[in-house]
Amino acid sequence: MTRTRSMRTALILPALAMVIGFSTACSFGEVYLHDPFLREVSLAEVQLHYSSLVRWSAFHKAAKYVDPEARASFLSALPPLEQFRFTDFDSEPVDIDEETGEATIHVTYKGYSVRSPFEVTVKETQHWKRHSIANDWYVTPEFEGISNTTGLAKAE
Repeated sequence: MTRTRSMRTALILPALAMVIGFSTACSFGEVYLHDPFLREVSLAEVQLHYSSLVRWSAFHKAAKYVDPEARASFLSALPPLEQFRFTDFDSEPVDIDEETGEATIHVTYKGYSVRSPFEVTVKETQHWKRHSIANDWYVTPEFEGISNTTGLAKAE
């Protein structure tokens, strides 16, 4: 009887530990049943880092997140650092299209030209696409309002 009881205990304890561990992981948000490959989490982190680099005018660092085919146009479209400063940005939440595995995120940057006291709004539409199974995301950015960074136009 003790042998049967000890075998039952040997089977029940690991199963109980797994249930408790899984429950704890779920309660702390570490298990994503709706997104087991963490695509949304990795995109949110990459998108925040990229947008922060643009906000701080670290354009060459931000370019590593830009689709290689669009990098040259990305760098040429942005204002020279000595002419314009971004001061803030606001981004909508990340939402991945389940059918395509891609996401489009709209970001609004605020800034000013050193030639003008008026705040300027620059809008960016970020088209994100995953390029490998390793959750490597690349963005194809589209800027609107970059021409206003010369200091000749007021913010909307």
